Amino acid sequence: MRLRSRYGTYVSLANHVQEQTKIPYVLLDGAFAKTPEVYRLLGDLLGVKERAEQLAQYADETLNGLAARVVSISEANRPRMYYGGGVNGLETGLAGSINMEVLDKVGATNVAATAGTGGITKVSIEQVLAWNPDVILALDPAFYRAVVADPVWVSVKAVRDKRTYLAPNLPYGWSDAPTRGQPADRRALADVAALSKAVPGRPARRDARFLQAVLRHRAAARRAARFGNTSKIGVANMKISARNVLKGKIVDVTKGATTAHVQIDIGGTIVTSSITNAAVDDLKLAPGKDAYAVVKATDVMIGVD
Repeated sequence: MRLRSRYGTYVSLANHVQEQTKIPYVLLDGAFAKTPEVYRLLGDLLGVKERAEQLAQYADETLNGLAARVVSISEANRPRMYYGGGVNGLETGLAGSINMEVLDKVGATNVAATAGTGGITKVSIEQVLAWNPDVILALDPAFYRAVVADPVWVSVKAVRDKRTYLAPNLPYGWSDAPTRGQPADRRALADVAALSKAVPGRPARRDARFLQAVLRHRAAARRAARFGNTSKIGVANMKISARNVLKGKIVDVTKGATTAHVQIDIGGTIVTSSITNAAVDDLKLAPGKDAYAVVKATDVMIGVD
């Protein structure tokens, strides 16, 4: 087993899965800056060096291009951005969160960094009002639609200036661990950051419409390239893109500082999921409750005795 992560939770989960499955587990560093290195390592492990080098070079070019764009932007001129997760927009990332490191790379400042160091956490609307960000990056479509008319949020500068943007989340979220499509997403996010300051003579609304069109186009292209079918879960007309949906019963929920391990018994086999503490609370997960393990993976591993 090869462990390359700065986060103890991921190492613990990797060890746990390897012990249960008896299959060697490779854990790679999910840091944004490590993307080219990870591609090359995967090329060695999977025997696809040529393709891995192509992806690594693309990631290198993107990272270097972003660095060149933001190097001349002073701290005072960097847009102050708020990452709003959850249906109410009140889940965000603290300083040091792997989900937030990209903001610095694209020339933005994470307003929640002043709240301390950690991962994804819940905040209050009062904290967001105090931060008064220039830009809001919404992860949930429901929050994105509601925030523009919410009587509380309308006092936030980003909402007043129409600088709220919906981040595409298919096939993967923008702030998840690095994936093949994300270097292009970082370029688009850099455009959001660059246009977050009002441009003299150009209405902010026009910038917003242009960027939203770009983001929708990129999300649609990634979705079309990735998924060819959907699977239904046995709840009211809900559809998801994952191919494997397994029903079972929760047998254990163990919370850490920011992340929880949830174990589900599926026909005698224990499946472990690592999710945020906030997700556990929102879903009211507890031992004895029925739940679905939704498996969304690009590759399926096969093991033999």
